[in-house]
Amino acid sequence: RGTVEINMSKTTLQTSLEDLEKENQKLKEKYNSLVCKLEERLRCPVCLEVPTTGPVYNCLYGHSVCSSCYTGYNSDCPQCRVKMYKITSLLAATVIENIDHTCQHEGCGERFPADLLGIHHDQCNFRLVKCPALKCRDTMPFNSIIDHLSHDCSTLFHLPVKIMLVTNDSASLKYTFKEQDAFTFFTRTFFWEDHYFFSIIYPKKNTLRFYIQMLGSEEESKKFKIMITIEPTCIGGRGKHTFIDHPFSMNGKDDFFEDSGLIIGRRALESVSGDMEKFKCVLNFYKV
Repeated sequence: RGTVEINMSKTTLQTSLEDLEKENQKLKEKYNSLVCKLEERLRCPVCLEVPTTGPVYNCLYGHSVCSSCYTGYNSDCPQCRVKMYKITSLLAATVIENIDHTCQHEGCGERFPADLLGIHHDQCNFRLVKCPALKCRDTMPFNSIIDHLSHDCSTLFHLPVKIMLVTNDSASLKYTFKEQDAFTFFTRTFFWEDHYFFSIIYPKKNTLRFYIQMLGSEEESKKFKIMITIEPTCIGGRGKHTFIDHPFSMNGKDDFFEDSGLIIGRRALESVSGDMEKFKCVLNFYKV
């Protein structure tokens, strides 16, 4: 009898669980239907986008325009042509703040509350970023960078991309250049602690500039530090130049990269290179 009662209890619980799942599914469908209707009412008739921030401007007949497409006090409503003036909709702003919004990066499709959407945009795997090679700078989705470097970036490598694997927590990676070849663009790819890093070396105004870029977000890049050291490789070379900082994320702008990192003048580099016209760039990777 006890076994029968237990089995009946299990059956009852299972039935209750299934009923709850069905009810939950109905509520989700009802919520999604409501959100779709609200989005259509909010959708700007000019850019055809659902605004993710306010204010939203209304004409006297209730037609709305997002803040990006609103053109001023004397502008006409794009739907009924009456004056827009500067009437804003508190109801539209409230709806925007309380519904989930779809990520606008092509291929993503995830939905987030308005206050989290910006954070996701900066970290989305489908966000558009530029190739780390300064002679390329093609734009592509974040999750396509390594594939691009391996197959499409002809300006970065004359040969197929070679990724250097780093196995130690703090690794010294050494490579040598001839001085007469050093004043060209040069990029290498490293893989360490499940992340990709790019060492960028490029000339500008009689200087050679070194910086490290990381395939990650600004928040992720703050978890690492890279020390760049330029030192002699042979007798006759003098001096050493060192720079340590967080790697740059993929979200940075070109003008920021160009004046950052380790900057060495031609004469200082010649001093380090010595008679053999060679120097060594050592990269040490650290977790913060």
